[in-house]
Amino acid sequence: MLHYNVPQELIEIIVDEVASSKDDAQRVSTLCVCSRTSWSFLTASRKHLFEEVTLEEDAGDDTETSLKDGSRLKDFLQILENDPCLRYAEQQHLSLNIKSLNIRLSGARAARNKRGFRALNRERSFLPSILKLIPGIHKFGLSFDSRQTCNSWVFVDDPLKGALVQFCTSQPIITMELRHIHALPLTLLIDCLGLVSLSVDGLTEVDEQASRTPSQLSFSMLESLSVTYSSNFLELLGRVHLRTPSDIIHTPFSSLRRLETPLGMIEWEFIRSLPSLSHLCFSRTSEPFNRYSYLDLRHLKSLRYLMLKWNFGNTNGFASLPYVIAWPKPGADVEVEDFPDLATVPILTLDIFGEWNFCTRRNEQQKFMASAGWNSLDGVLSSGMFRNLHFIRFDLTLRYTALSTLTHSVEKYLLKKVQEKLPELLPILSKSDSIRIQLDIHVAIHE
Repeated sequence: MLHYNVPQELIEIIVDEVASSKDDAQRVSTLCVCSRTSWSFLTASRKHLFEEVTLEEDAGDDTETSLKDGSRLKDFLQILENDPCLRYAEQQHLSLNIKSLNIRLSGARAARNKRGFRALNRERSFLPSILKLIPGIHKFGLSFDSRQTCNSWVFVDDPLKGALVQFCTSQPIITMELRHIHALPLTLLIDCLGLVSLSVDGLTEVDEQASRTPSQLSFSMLESLSVTYSSNFLELLGRVHLRTPSDIIHTPFSSLRRLETPLGMIEWEFIRSLPSLSHLCFSRTSEPFNRYSYLDLRHLKSLRYLMLKWNFGNTNGFASLPYVIAWPKPGADVEVEDFPDLATVPILTLDIFGEWNFCTRRNEQQKFMASAGWNSLDGVLSSGMFRNLHFIRFDLTLRYTALSTLTHSVEKYLLKKVQEKLPELLPILSKSDSIRIQLDIHVAIHE
């Protein structure tokens, strides 16, 4: 019998091709078969099989779901502990393939802890033991499996809390995503010194009590920050900035270039302190901008891209675009008015995402009338204050209660109608040779 030595480079090309399949079930099944073919295929296959791992904490009781979750965690722990590659120095250990780890904490386990019934938890979670065996992830996600009111860090099992803090502050984490956690300790954030991207959603009342004074590296490498449904989070980060020693070389947030946040005065005070900010998104905006008299984008000298996400509610809300005042209000900021080099807003691109809910056929025409909203936006953006602006995109979604025709047909019809009305909606901008306008319309049905 003839034996052929297949070059490792060819094996990796084959496995990479298998891993690129869009059918996830087929991809995993084929990679598992490859991993059992030979040592060479095992190493190449495990790189894809275990690159991204999601672990769900069991509820700690005897329910069927909890027993399954606990069994999966136990099996995964045994896989890590019994990895055959541990016996061979030249083989890459399985845990080294894990680059992204997402942990979903059990709301049911936390609820029992909240009620003082910790003893009812059948056994401790396997998660702390698993975390000790994972040496070098780059992306980390932590969330509760639901949005219950007991989703507090306080009610997480103590061994797991300690293991998570130790894990996060000792790993080379570049990207972190935190969801639906109350009273998370601030130290878990400020001690992740290599963070480049941070996303928080539903992070409430972060616990500052146990945190130490930020070091010169805290948030100094952060380039991207997204904040959603996390009240006062930017105010907290502002306090971190103030607590940082003044004699350090790398100040917090000095590298921050991309920010997504709701808009309010507290958020604006943080935003205007960012020297390197080039991409800014105001999310969940539902009020007309004449409420924000303090908003003056001329402060942001590096800003090149601005996104506005408006949700106009139902038909009883904003019928059309909300009214936009001369933005920023002339003469409102003496500091800016005194410096001619700050006379213009530096953005080059503006994206406006708008969404209307509970629409019905024909009443959607109200959204695209030459009202004060569209015309005032036209007046503001065509003024000398926005002379650097070159591209505007409107990405508008209308959600209907019901449709008798295909959504694609309605989208096509509305796009044609609105494009025809652009000279009325935006009389100055639509005639500009220096500003390009793109219009995208999406139609969906409420579930």
